[in-house]
Amino acid sequence: MGEYHGVMDEEILKAFEEMGYNRDTVQVLHLVPILQVAWADGEISAAEQQEILKIAAARGVSEGTPAHAQLMSWLSSPPPPEFFERTVSLISNLLEALPESRRVDLQNDLLGASFSVASASGGFLGLGSKVSADEKQLLERFRKDFETAHRAALEKAKKA
Repeated sequence: MGEYHGVMDEEILKAFEEMGYNRDTVQVLHLVPILQVAWADGEISAAEQQEILKIAAARGVSEGTPAHAQLMSWLSSPPPPEFFERTVSLISNLLEALPESRRVDLQNDLLGASFSVASASGGFLGLGSKVSADEKQLLERFRKDFETAHRAALEKAKKA
């Protein structure tokens, strides 16, 4: 699992396992914030599901794999709020452990993909904002959490 994410921090790897991730499902970790945005209004639209599956495929989540099965399970029934909270916290810890260039790339990817899913449906007759107030709130929270992780990583680097 550590090889997949490029981190060998034992605490983070242990947290992966405690959350139920293993070597076959760890690649869906970064899809959890995207799923949380999609579930923000209590349901996932067909357009949001299609966007999530497109993003997952681009990240190597193939049909017939345990990772794909886990994703399909989350698309049919939302994980509990605590799962989303713990996973986003785990991702923030992961971001702190990554080298700066990888951290920035991952932050941008997560935020961009989350916005893409939030924009996949919504609005009224194609008018107005496609991103709901709940989705905007989540996107802003992710941005703040990831910025905090970035600042913490920079402080650690200064002390090293």
